[in-house]
Amino acid sequence: MAMNRSRRRIILFVSSVLCGLTGCGGSGDRPTLGLVRGVVTLDEKPLQGVLVAFYPAQGRCSGGYTDAEGRYELTYLQKIKGAKLGQHSVQITTDTDPAAHPRSALPKVQIPSQYNTATTLSADVQAGENVFDFRLTSDRKRP
Repeated sequence: MAMNRSRRRIILFVSSVLCGLTGCGGSGDRPTLGLVRGVVTLDEKPLQGVLVAFYPAQGRCSGGYTDAEGRYELTYLQKIKGAKLGQHSVQITTDTDPAAHPRSALPKVQIPSQYNTATTLSADVQAGENVFDFRLTSDRKRP
């Protein structure tokens, strides 16, 4: 099952990049989107340079990187902000392609698997503006 999830992530990532580069995905085939933003912290400290990805049950995922204050905003396609309406599985990860989004100057952070490969995070995107803050805790702080 882990292989299927990894394969799905790779396929969705490559599809997003290819569509962004080729200009496909015009408004005619785009679902209704909700704007999504929020803040990600780990042990009450902002996480910088991590990828926040929202995966709907079907269709294209949306993602965005956090800034120095841990703030993110999701992008559906290259310049189109938002995420498909409905329930999403959410993954927060540092596993990114350095060629696509260089982060070499950022410190490496270990994010527990319950927030990425074995995620327990979810979000229900509604029409309009949505704010989803994720307050993560490291394994060492768990009882």
